[in-house]
Amino acid sequence: MTSTPVAALHEYLPARGFASMWREGSAKGPAGFGPRHRNPGYELSWVREGFVTFALERAQDSITGTTGSSIVLTPGELNTPRAAGTFFQLMLSSELLDEARSQLGARALPSTAFSFSARSRVSAISELIGRERRNLGDDDPLVKSLTDSLAMAIVRPEKIESRPLDAQIRRALEYLDAHFTERLSIEDVASATGLPRFVLMRRFKAQTGTSIYRHLQNVRLDRAAHALRTSETSVLDIALDCGFSDPGRFARAFLERFGAKPNAFRERSA
Repeated sequence: MTSTPVAALHEYLPARGFASMWREGSAKGPAGFGPRHRNPGYELSWVREGFVTFALERAQDSITGTTGSSIVLTPGELNTPRAAGTFFQLMLSSELLDEARSQLGARALPSTAFSFSARSRVSAISELIGRERRNLGDDDPLVKSLTDSLAMAIVRPEKIESRPLDAQIRRALEYLDAHFTERLSIEDVASATGLPRFVLMRRFKAQTGTSIYRHLQNVRLDRAAHALRTSETSVLDIALDCGFSDPGRFARAFLERFGAKPNAFRERSA
């Protein structure tokens, strides 16, 4: 895949109006990377698998995106990223979004970080750009056209999910990501967060849009997909390594999520 170096995100922004890159956080051990910094434009992160959290300027504030969702940081917003998984980033200039707002007569964007769900137009277009960007450069006409469409989608009125996750739910996400290979129960996650079982289940669903069980299965499937793309490990071993004890159940769940059986997915990704 092609990738724009981190420094070039800033370098290309004035000339092109946007710059993009794929990034990958650690899938094992403490989630991490990233220095505390400010961006010259709007930074969009679409999470392909896992999660990404940005600690914001005030110590108590943060915003988290999980698989399929998108986060937008505003220009000059001080942030520190932490991640486990794979995500695609686009830096968009203020001028690009201002032009889109002018064409649509849209209202001003929020002044602090905001997010879009996995079912939003923004996340759908971001996924498409990320897919094309694996084989094409930022200067390709298709990538440019899709980025213009993304700018329109960001400024066009759509439900923006700006409510940050609370500390216990962030802890639950980190715990699931760190222990997805193990046999986990709701009680295990509740113990890690300090919340009663049913309180945790209710809050988790309200703030992430999915159940703990479904999120855990998606984390396992996303890790399996990553292993299929990047290793020659057998499908059976990948299934077992990712927490699936039943290979048949793994194959059915994988087909449902990715639209292909594991072997076909590996061949398609080669």
